Amino acid sequence: MNLKVRLLIIMFISLFSCFSNQAQIKEKVFLHESCQPNSNIKSELNEAQYVLIGGVPQWVTIKGKDCSNPIVLMVHGGPGIPLSKYHDSLFQDFEENFTIVHWDQRGSGRTYLAQLESEELTLDMITNNKLSVDLLVKDGLEVSDYIRKKLGQEKIIISGSSWGSFLATKMIHAAPNKFHFYVGLSQLVSGSKNYTESYKKVKAMALDRDDKAALNILNKMGPPSWSHPSSFGKLRRIINRYESETASNPVEWKVSEEYWPPW
Repeated sequence: MNLKVRLLIIMFISLFSCFSNQAQIKEKVFLHESCQPNSNIKSELNEAQYVLIGGVPQWVTIKGKDCSNPIVLMVHGGPGIPLSKYHDSLFQDFEENFTIVHWDQRGSGRTYLAQLESEELTLDMITNNKLSVDLLVKDGLEVSDYIRKKLGQEKIIISGSSWGSFLATKMIHAAPNKFHFYVGLSQLVSGSKNYTESYKKVKAMALDRDDKAALNILNKMGPPSWSHPSSFGKLRRIINRYESETASNPVEWKVSEEYWPPW
């Protein structure tokens, strides 16, 4: 082998090694300026940005009044329904005593938007983009590490709602040392039992109210288990209506401006 060929091989190996190392590089996380020891800066935490998680940009928001407050990572449900877009109407009051962190999971919210902006949406892209519980757990733990380093706290609180309650408990089992404790909202336990009890309760309420429109829908679809995918949505719409009519202080689900579509 002559010298020229050897040099070409060495250059190729060096370039390959360089690209491989770049692929493994993670964003360096700097401690927030107001979280620095003996810092005179006491600014509010209000960050909304993409963070490289699992090799892809994922949307993370951090909002709170004081860096020393306990941190709560909200793991949203759906799958695919991020809570970050509703922060101002649902979680703003908690900022006084907690730092609230939202993370848009893969395939959700602005994390999904980043993927759409970098790739053309095709059927192949959708079907070949394999999501799994293990992958999302790994992402969630990486987000937890990012927050802990960014805000200089050894442990955080984690809260999961609906699908997020399943994902959050998986994260805790995988790395319990990262978390103070867990708060479950709309905790998943048994979907089939939940649907059955919900149907019974709503039908009893409809009978009590003599709500003929609701009873007509409920009688047509029948009790679970359902074969038609729209049945759950029909039940949920009746539940939402009854909730809004009976709640003394109904929640407003206002979408933040950063989620408004550009058009």
